[in-house]
Amino acid sequence: MSMGIVNVFWLLSYLHPSVSDVVCGGVNGLECCSGFTGYVWNETVHNCTRCTLGFYGENCTSPCLFPHYGYRCGLQCSCNEDECHHQYGCKRSYGDCDPGAYGPYCELTCSYPGFGNECQMTCDCDKNKCNPTTGCLIDSSSTAAGPLAKTTTKVYPLDTVNENFNALDAENSSCVGKKNVSTMKAALEYAIIGLGVMCCVFVIFYIGLSVVFRRYIPKVKNRQGHERQTSL
Repeated sequence: MSMGIVNVFWLLSYLHPSVSDVVCGGVNGLECCSGFTGYVWNETVHNCTRCTLGFYGENCTSPCLFPHYGYRCGLQCSCNEDECHHQYGCKRSYGDCDPGAYGPYCELTCSYPGFGNECQMTCDCDKNKCNPTTGCLIDSSSTAAGPLAKTTTKVYPLDTVNENFNALDAENSSCVGKKNVSTMKAALEYAIIGLGVMCCVFVIFYIGLSVVFRRYIPKVKNRQGHERQTSL
């Protein structure tokens, strides 16, 4: 495990040379060592920094060659050479820039008080509170922020959240149980009504049969007895 970590650090140190490997002593003091392309001496930080967008080579003096552009010339233009900028790429059409940027290559940032798409909107606040992308930054404690800016999110402990979920689950289960009971009760009521109707039909049928037997069977017997006496 430790050997693997050592190998990883060795690989990172190989890909990204340390400052001591890049900085060398020159006639006028410290400077970037010759042979380490992609670095330039930065007087602000007194150190060697990587090339800015669109440049490469020793001391970052060479602009990217067409069709390459961008950081370490790692991107390619999809337009002709006249419209390909070595830093920003292809020339943009009107309206293609993101909010807060403008220019033929969207390389410029909106100047105060402009902001938004093509800097067409205007901030009505101080310069230090005007964002070139979104406009004025409103303090949540200010009355001008409105109710939405003052809205806060309350954080609940995990135990409270679990209790709320359990209560909600119990409530849902209770609702489902009540619904099942009401459904069973309705089904039982319909079954009882159906059974009662069947009993009524059976009683009516039984009464009808009784009437038939009482009225017509004695007549049939009397007729048969009369026929027997006549034959004798």
